[in-house]
Amino acid sequence: MFPLILRFFLIQNTVSSTMLVFYGSPGANINCTSDSTTSWDSCVTNCAENLTCFLAYSSPSITCNYCDFGGFPDITYSSSETDYILALKTDNTTECNSDFELLKVNDFDKLKICPFTWTKFIRENYVVCMQRLYTTFLLNKPLATDRCSTNGWSLLGFENQDELSYWSVPRFPSLSNQSLYIGLEEVNSVFSWTDPWLTGPGVINWAPGHPKIGYDCASMRFTTGLIQSENCTANICLNEPHCTYSVFCGFLMK
Repeated sequence: MFPLILRFFLIQNTVSSTMLVFYGSPGANINCTSDSTTSWDSCVTNCAENLTCFLAYSSPSITCNYCDFGGFPDITYSSSETDYILALKTDNTTECNSDFELLKVNDFDKLKICPFTWTKFIRENYVVCMQRLYTTFLLNKPLATDRCSTNGWSLLGFENQDELSYWSVPRFPSLSNQSLYIGLEEVNSVFSWTDPWLTGPGVINWAPGHPKIGYDCASMRFTTGLIQSENCTANICLNEPHCTYSVFCGFLMK
C-alpha cells in the first residue's frame, strides 16, 4: 500500500471538484457516519453534494460511510480489490503520485460537483453549473452580460421544460414581481439563445403580447415561467413597484 499525503479544504466560490474512486483504507483519524441502507452509488452522490463530506467509503459490513472534514486522515491506497472502496473529494487541480491508480467504479471516478450554492444540470455530455444572481443595481442586457462574463461565466438559457420549471420558482414567494435576465436576443428578426452550451433549440414560453417589435432582449418572470421581450439598453423593472431582478449565469464543468 502507498500512503496518500493530502490537504483538505472546503470547496467554495467556483472551484469545481471531482470524486476519485479507488481501493484502500480510510484510516482511523477521521469522523465518519455509517449508513447501511444507502447504496454505494447514492453514497458517493450524497457525499459529492454535501459541503462538509470529503470522503465516502464502503466496507464489507456497511455499504456506505460518510466522513466529514476534521482530524488528520491517514488514507492509504491499495491495488487489491479485496480492500475497501473509497471515493475521495478533490479539486480538479489535485495531482496524485505515480503509484496512485484511478479506478473506474460505477462511473463515479469523475463525478463532477458544482460549487456550493450552484445547481448542476446535465445536458447530453455537458455538466453545466447554474445560478441566478440577485442584484440591487439597475439591470439591462450589457450589465447582465457583464455580471456573468467578469467572472468567466455566460448568460444562460433553458435547455428544456425541466430547467425552465426549476428556475421559475421564486426565491422570495411573497414578491410576485421578480424578473430573471436570460441569454435570449433577437438577430435578423429571429430570437435565439446566446447560451453556448445548449444542445438543441431550447424552450421559449412567451408571455401574451410578446415578443414586441424593437425589444430585442428578454427576461423571465418568476412564478409564471413566461418570457417577455425587453429593450436591451433600458433597465428592467424601472417603473414597476416592488420589483426584484437577477441574472441567469452559468459555467461549464470541466
